[in-house]
Amino acid sequence: MSQIRHQPLLKATLLFVSIVVLCVACSQRESSEVAPVLTNSGGQSGVSSTPITDAALYDSARTSAQAPVGYAWYNCTSALLNRSSLSGHGAPFLRTRYNSIASKQLDSTGKVKANAIFPEGSLIIKDLIVADRTTISLYAAMIKKKDDPNADRFGWVWTELFGNGNVLISVSGKGAACTGCHSQSGNIDLTLMNVSFPK
Repeated sequence: MSQIRHQPLLKATLLFVSIVVLCVACSQRESSEVAPVLTNSGGQSGVSSTPITDAALYDSARTSAQAPVGYAWYNCTSALLNRSSLSGHGAPFLRTRYNSIASKQLDSTGKVKANAIFPEGSLIIKDLIVADRTTISLYAAMIKKKDDPNADRFGWVWTELFGNGNVLISVSGKGAACTGCHSQSGNIDLTLMNVSFPK
């Protein structure tokens, strides 16, 4: 009789364990799909010799938005910031994160260090969020990869992607749609968070 009473508990436990195993397997698969963008052939932090694609940057942006492990937020917080009047991005809210390489150029308050030059492999992703304060309408991403065929003259590869992965500004544009604004006075290695959000 006691075996019959414990069967629902056993089934629930097995279901829970199966879900956990499935979630771990999926997250490991997603991480391995993104790895070529963010690691070199030795598995160390950096970038591979493979040219950066819009799809790879979308995967990195989407994955890190869901679970930003290894990323640091501007101002040390994922709290939404109101759009700055200096921004060329139209969404009313945003938040910006830096991969482990880029985050070494942030100070203890989460601001970009004065005169910082981001090293090779730095990835910066901005989530552009609509009025509902939850929906990411666009991802704007820049990755430092000087030898990439789509890098601008400063070594950055740029893209802007809709939340569903469709491309608004492709890496093939070599930053032409981005660098004009990002070159404005006060930029630090073409980044503008300190200019737009000085406090």
